[in-house]
This record gives sequence, structure tokens and C-alpha cells, in this order.
Amino acid sequence: MFSQAGDALNEGTRDAYARFLNGFPALVERADRLQGKTLIHGDAHVWNWMLPVDGGTGTPKLIDWDGWHVGVGVWDLAYMMAVQWDRDVRQRFEAPLLDRYHAALCSCGVTGYPREQLHDDYRLAVLLHMRTPIARYARNMSAYVWWPQLTRVQQAVEDLRCFDLLG
Repeated sequence: MFSQAGDALNEGTRDAYARFLNGFPALVERADRLQGKTLIHGDAHVWNWMLPVDGGTGTPKLIDWDGWHVGVGVWDLAYMMAVQWDRDVRQRFEAPLLDRYHAALCSCGVTGYPREQLHDDYRLAVLLHMRTPIARYARNMSAYVWWPQLTRVQQAVEDLRCFDLLG
């Protein structure tokens, strides 16, 4: 993947991926120890939502569940915001949506999960999503798919200081 990217991939991104791959086993272990597991869609992005037409009544539907698994709820949020959204959009909506998600958890009876813990879990999920563009490349997807994802997730890792989680 990095050889195909050539000079377009800066040294900082190469270094970040080297650090990520070196810490990957510990990150997976940490993620496995997280509490509050739920059903994860695995491919939550805007194209997998069916919404009511023109503000009509109805419930939004999340479709295409072929990548579902059990995990921490912020995984889908990290995928949607850090992998799919450009930096300016993510920075505008990320914190308010995480606040809203936390409030929804609390209103549904979730206790003992402070907002700060949700933020750390989200940062861990963002960091683990550095593997997403690698997986896309390994499946022979076009660089038109994995290159923007690589850029977006790397920016999110930087903005959120996700590498601080490695100690």
C-alpha cells in the first residue's frame, strides 16, 4: 500500500502507521477489555441509511448488516466520523454528536459510563480504524476508496491525540 502511494504519502503518515502497527496487539487487547458491548453494524456510513422523504414521519433504517459484530458502540461512530467524514465536517459535529450519544445512553438507563470514558473509548476506536484503509487495500479496492480514508483517519488520530493511548 505504501509503495503504491509513493511520494504522496508523507513521512509523518508512514511513521504513524509504523507506530500503530507496532502497538496493534496491545490496542486489540485493550479493546477486548472494554465493557458495555453491543451490536455493531460495522459499515455505518451515510449510504447505509434510509431516511424518511422530505421530513416525513418514519424511523430511519440502517441497512447492509453484512459486517455486524459485537463490540463497543463508539466503533460505528468512529467509523462514520473519523473514516468517512472530511476533517472540517468531523471537527464541526464530532463533539456534539458524542455528547448526544452519551445523553442517549444515559436516558436509556446506562450508568457508570462517564462522558470522559466514552471519549477515551472513541479515541481507541479511531486509532484502531487506522487498519480500515489497510483492509480496503488488501481487498484490492481502488485507491479512490482507501486513500481518502487513510487521510481522514490519520487526521482524526492527530486531532484527537490518539497515540497518547499507547503510553
